[in-house]
Amino acid sequence: NFAYTGLKNTTVTVGKQGLATPYTTAVMIDENEQTGTGILALSAIGPVTLGAAYFDQTNLQNTKDSALSRVFDGTENISAVAAIATFAPVTIDTWYLDVQDKFDTYTVGAKSDLTLGGVALGADARWASLTPKASLAKALGKDDANTIEKIALTAKAGIVNGKLAYAATSKDGGITGLDSDAVTVLKGWNLNTLGKTDADYWQAVVGVDILSNLNLSANYGDLKYTGSTEEEELYGQLTYKMSKNLSTYVRYGTYSKEVKSVKSVDATTGRLQVAYTF
Repeated sequence: NFAYTGLKNTTVTVGKQGLATPYTTAVMIDENEQTGTGILALSAIGPVTLGAAYFDQTNLQNTKDSALSRVFDGTENISAVAAIATFAPVTIDTWYLDVQDKFDTYTVGAKSDLTLGGVALGADARWASLTPKASLAKALGKDDANTIEKIALTAKAGIVNGKLAYAATSKDGGITGLDSDAVTVLKGWNLNTLGKTDADYWQAVVGVDILSNLNLSANYGDLKYTGSTEEEELYGQLTYKMSKNLSTYVRYGTYSKEVKSVKSVDATTGRLQVAYTF
């Protein structure tokens, strides 16, 4: 691709590129990135950035959610518009996205960071709605809007950090993104809200900096959905940031799943990842 910056405060990117929207994951170290061929334009006007995009080829047929992957063939036209406004310490964004013959969706998010008495505080809230069109509605068996509300609160004081997050999806469905790592989805390790109907999902994290570049955390998640299914995970994570481009972590913990109070999965899980980015 190539970028044109000949207009003041404006960048236009043309060609193949990551789909940089709240519904997709444009950059991933260890999994498939969602890409498209088209044009993305961003223009800053004071504290507001306006965006518009159009793509006519994508790799969305490889999306993780099977209900979506089976209706994409990669030739759907995608149109999107966005407005992002920053009024310190709050940033607000709104997006509308339309996928040809598949669905249209919109989202509103707000994020804030501030420091009080030496404690760094953060808040991130979002609401999204996705309405299926004919082909997706046929695959899902319904055409009701899928919605999610989620909020995350973070704090860091000295060497200690914490996070508390909650998300709920509607009784009509939880397909609110095209990837479990998307901003319009809440994800832990084994748990996420993508495609989960009538979900309630709680996350809690407590961490401590052993060194400036070495963090140890305890992570807990509880996800209930469709009225009778519950997933739960508890794991520890040691994260080492060796340099700007090289990072590694190790995770170890437990994961369980119950359907109608009968445990169907009871597993011990582990993961070691070493990643170098260019």
